[in-house]
Amino acid sequence: LPRLAADAAADLVVMALKGRRKLASLLSRSLAEAAARAASVPVLAVRSKPAPGWPRRILAPVHWAPYGDRALVAARDWAQDLGAELGFLHVFEGFVDDEMERHAVVENVAGLFGGTAPSASWHWAVGLPLEEIARTVQAGGYDLVVVAEHGRETWAEAVFGTTAERVLRGSAVPVLAVPASSPTGAATKGRRRARG
Repeated sequence: LPRLAADAAADLVVMALKGRRKLASLLSRSLAEAAARAASVPVLAVRSKPAPGWPRRILAPVHWAPYGDRALVAARDWAQDLGAELGFLHVFEGFVDDEMERHAVVENVAGLFGGTAPSASWHWAVGLPLEEIARTVQAGGYDLVVVAEHGRETWAEAVFGTTAERVLRGSAVPVLAVPASSPTGAATKGRRRARG
């Protein structure tokens, strides 16, 4: 399946996530994580059948890194096309909430969308991204998280997985993992067929 996903045999891969309790399972990669890491198209991972009208609220964590841009665009497009509310989350990893950084993040997002940031709720947090994503999902009633999957670049990502892989592993709501690069229009095509 990861090989098929990497070969872009579809515009969107949808996979079920199972609960994983044993330590060995926590340290190993799930099939969904492997597919998300290898895929050249978005991978949607779900634990159970979504409620009618899903998604209602979509959360997109905002990264400084360029690899996150496609995920932000996908989150905006899904929200617009499916009539869902959109939320952005930025986590201050330096453990300091900086007003100048807030302004720069909003400007960066606005630049990505042609000078105007889409209508969205903004969330700001200080701490670890994985923990703050889970906290914001619960507090904000989000029912879909859109994350960027960029492949493992550091030793910590090689051992523990990327943030996207860890969100896939632990999220109580569906997660859309968007690769840093993919065939043109893949995220959009899969999204439109999902509601179709």
